[in-house]
Amino acid sequence: MLTLQFSQWYLPHEMALRMSLYNIAQPVGAMLSGAMQGALSTNLEGALGRTGWRWAFIINPDRPNPLAKFYLRPRDIVVAEERTRRIGRDPQVGINVKTFLRCFKFWHVWLFSIAWSIGSNTTPSNYFNLWLKSLKDTDGSLKYSVGMLNYLPIAGQALQLAAELLFSGFSDYLGTRLPFLLLHSVVNITSLIILIIRPESESAYMAGWYMNYVGA
Repeated sequence: MLTLQFSQWYLPHEMALRMSLYNIAQPVGAMLSGAMQGALSTNLEGALGRTGWRWAFIINPDRPNPLAKFYLRPRDIVVAEERTRRIGRDPQVGINVKTFLRCFKFWHVWLFSIAWSIGSNTTPSNYFNLWLKSLKDTDGSLKYSVGMLNYLPIAGQALQLAAELLFSGFSDYLGTRLPFLLLHSVVNITSLIILIIRPESESAYMAGWYMNYVGA
């Protein structure tokens, strides 16, 4: 649904970067969350008899966002329709049972559905902090504090954000998609090879984790 809305609002040479501006909400949110949790673990551990992670639920409670009710004004819709007519794009039409069932005739739908279901919830970078937590110093103590377990992934999320904007920005600017899709795939595959091989060098292995953020 979101892709459909973007495709009706933006022109082809604008779409990748605009979509990325939406997608970066994920790494930005993760960076802010990690920074907050790291700060709480470092500065409020034991305060008033509570562990640092408990303070996250006190300081940042979950509640509905009143701004979510705001969407598009009638004038915004008119502007979107005018822009689509400039490039001869077909207008949106309603979905009925016939058109809904017709989409299942395309092999692309099945291929991407399978690929998405296999890979969408198995991004290795989601487990980076678990690997960090497993590391120990020579005396057997944990190598990284709770605060550092939250801080270190922020660098990877920053790389993910930068790559998202650079790849999509240059894709729009140059008017081509395939080279950037291939580059993204090469980075991702290389990171997975490093994580599978698991080199003895801790620095090399950590580089594989950070590369995986870029290829995520």
